[in-house]
Amino acid sequence: MRIGIVGAGTQGKKHAYKLNSLGIEVWVTDIEEKKAKTLSQEVGGKWVESFEDFRKGVDGVIIATPATTHYTIARFFLENSIPLLIEKPLVVKREEGEEIIKLARKRAIPVLVGMVERFHPGIKELKK
Repeated sequence: MRIGIVGAGTQGKKHAYKLNSLGIEVWVTDIEEKKAKTLSQEVGGKWVESFEDFRKGVDGVIIATPATTHYTIARFFLENSIPLLIEKPLVVKREEGEEIIKLARKRAIPVLVGMVERFHPGIKELKK
């Protein structure tokens, strides 16, 4: 299995290391080429110049970029029938979120939203 990660920042790194620990091949891209290359080397993955290059090589994609970019990137992958995990928030504008959901349903493509902070030990403790 191959999973592409768009974004080599804090969240992208967490996903890359976790996927690598599960034996999943990780492809990484970021607008900061050096960050993406470094992360891909650290996890024994593949650096890819642009997220559009994931189109013919991955089984799914994680979008770990600033929220203002989620809509454009997600739409591209949904139009190419590639399942997604999008870090929160899904998008910035409600209309964009509705369109992402509509497109995913129309094409029957799984889209998940990352809510990992719900499981952070500090958050769990605060809830008590």
